[in-house]
Amino acid sequence: MVAADGRSTWSLGSMPAYSETWRRFRLGTRLGVVAALLALPLIVLGALALDSPQWAPIGMLVLVVGGALSIVWVALYWRQLAFRCPRCGQYFFYGKLIVGKPFPARSCVNCGLRLFDEA
Repeated sequence: MVAADGRSTWSLGSMPAYSETWRRFRLGTRLGVVAALLALPLIVLGALALDSPQWAPIGMLVLVVGGALSIVWVALYWRQLAFRCPRCGQYFFYGKLIVGKPFPARSCVNCGLRLFDEA
């Protein structure tokens, strides 16, 4: 968040480097992909295991873990959609009128900062 005159308006002191912001964005993306890729097979395996009386307890556990991973994936996806641009502090993917670029956009809809650029 930078004022018009170029000084930082970050409320917690000096503004963190873009590289740290991009690192957190990449981490959230990767964790979301892993959660999504694991959730669906676990839900299917858990549902199949519920059909057998001997596997029902394990199936229920696998189903619960798959459901929890689905919730994690949705939360991470929502967090990525609400990502704020490190340069202007506005939503990276959505402009002032909630009209945005298709996710994932390659640049900020407000200031034009390219995804993963440092300046």
